[in-house]
Amino acid sequence: MHLNLSCKILAVLAMVPAIAMSAEPRQLTTDGVWKLSPRYSPDSESVYYSQSSNTGRVFLHQLDLKTGKDKQLLLEATDHLFDPVISSDGRYLAYCQSSGSPQLILMIRDRQEKKTAQYKPVGARSTARRPAFIPGTNLVAFTESGEGGQQISVVDYEGKNRRLVTEIPANNRWPDASPDGKKLVFCSSKTGNYEIYTIHLDGTMLTRLTDHPLRDIHPAWSPDGKRIAFVSVRDGDHEIYLLEIATKKLTQLTDNETRDDFPSWSADGTKLVFISQRGGATDLYELSVK
Repeated sequence: MHLNLSCKILAVLAMVPAIAMSAEPRQLTTDGVWKLSPRYSPDSESVYYSQSSNTGRVFLHQLDLKTGKDKQLLLEATDHLFDPVISSDGRYLAYCQSSGSPQLILMIRDRQEKKTAQYKPVGARSTARRPAFIPGTNLVAFTESGEGGQQISVVDYEGKNRRLVTEIPANNRWPDASPDGKKLVFCSSKTGNYEIYTIHLDGTMLTRLTDHPLRDIHPAWSPDGKRIAFVSVRDGDHEIYLLEIATKKLTQLTDNETRDDFPSWSADGTKLVFISQRGGATDLYELSVK
């Protein structure tokens, strides 16, 4: 079904990008505890993310950006929890939970009805990671790993009707949806190195966006549909870059000697939240984007 994917290289982005450091990012947390995959709430008034505890467990957290108050979610959970994301209407919370076999399953919690659906990947060592709600649909995209590598899959809010979007013999990871819900952006090792691609939701029109000998990962599609933020190690460490889809313009947003990673857009497209290891610890930061 997906064997006739067309793959077009839009531009060669190996050139040195412009560096835009108009303002220092705002530090949101100061505890220095390991954190992962922050995402804004639909109103951009809080940030959801994963964080390790003193016992080594990984929990879901919500940070109120106005008060600075941090709250741990799903206190009843006894397993590791990763990659939280809220649907645009605020009703659903998707995340991934450790389960033994398979190793990680996808959870979709209806916060209104207080019930949780799940999707279990096939295979003892299979995992589900990095869910993303697809606008205008009742679908959640996510990375599904198994014996054949990692593919991008979708299921409905009941965790049913699973369908592969990619069938590429490679590791295909970290999906995010376009604002119109027609495409996904993701990173793939299709050419032997991670690059950024887009694909239509039906699995057609695979389009390559980056071409660099060092890996490009963790893309996030802007709310206006015109830009994609992503992470690259092309300058020697993890930095955040911005790609203008129409003009192919590439801008480096962060520039330091430590890791900046996992960017996510605010609802109005003016800010990015991300994790940074500045100072040797892991905290959340927020960067204004023009």
